[in-house]
Amino acid sequence: EIKNFPILQEVLSAHKADTVAVKVNRAGQMVTLQARVDTSGRLGFQPDLETSKEKYAFAPYDWGRAFKYSYKEGYDLIAAQVVSFGMLFTGQLKVTESLSSPIGIAKIYGAVWDWDRFWFLTGLLSFVLAFMNILPIPALDGGHMVFLLFEMVTGRALSDEFLEKAQIVGFVLIMGLMVFAFGIDIYKIFK
Repeated sequence: EIKNFPILQEVLSAHKADTVAVKVNRAGQMVTLQARVDTSGRLGFQPDLETSKEKYAFAPYDWGRAFKYSYKEGYDLIAAQVVSFGMLFTGQLKVTESLSSPIGIAKIYGAVWDWDRFWFLTGLLSFVLAFMNILPIPALDGGHMVFLLFEMVTGRALSDEFLEKAQIVGFVLIMGLMVFAFGIDIYKIFK
């Protein structure tokens, strides 16, 4: 059973240029289809977020159920981020197709105002940013946690000069990543 999109991508990447059996639920009936996976590990479809008329499902929750639901959804999203991050480093996902700047994020939001979609995507981005912030990059909170753990384990503080240089390295990494993401999105516009 495929529970999230990164796992689907991982399975499809293992069957590039092959045919896979896909079991789908069509109006309550489980149907098995033979689908051709292309050479980049895709089935050839993606959600059309720009023109989709389908609204996100709305269900009234009391506080307890809302907390339980948000915890489960948040956990699933962070787990998907960890899997996706691993797939980026192993080459199963292309960085140029998985990274977006504010330009790409604005395209995901779409040109038409949709209250439900706006808040869903805003919550999604908040979780993604929280995950990125705890990565052990010196200029982010995760980097500060690594330095604090080092101080706790060794019992001695890192020098101010080292911390300053680490912050500069982290800042350069983050700015480089941002320039790269903007470059990708600008290239996609003119492509």
